Amino acid sequence: MGAWGYGPFDNDGGMDFIGELAERPAEAEAVLREVMAGARETDYLDRDDASAALVAACLVADRFSPGLITDVNGREYADRLVFAPSEELRELAAGVFTRVYQPADNEWYDLWDEADALPLVHAEHDPFQLALAPRGR
Repeated sequence: MGAWGYGPFDNDGGMDFIGELAERPAEAEAVLREVMAGARETDYLDRDDASAALVAACLVADRFSPGLITDVNGREYADRLVFAPSEELRELAAGVFTRVYQPADNEWYDLWDEADALPLVHAEHDPFQLALAPRGR
């Protein structure tokens, strides 16, 4: 799978995405929106697409709850990006978690499930998902 840990910044797909995104910091909002929408709308979710969408969702979550990203590489790249948190981005990001956590037609989920690691993956990702919960509702 190209993963060395269970967090969003602990795999090749996620780090490739954030590295490419950091090369175009002014385009961050549009790219984040595109990647998150794409993962939510696809019939079959490939592991690298899921990893990229999760990183995008975690970047958005970090804007709502600054300091959530503690991974040194993730933090370095996140700090380069130019985008403001918005309700639209929050909703897209929250939807990424809903889609990625569904087992149907999902290579990312299948690989973690086969490794009996879903609880560990959830433990690493859940703080980001929690940060995306609507406030005051």
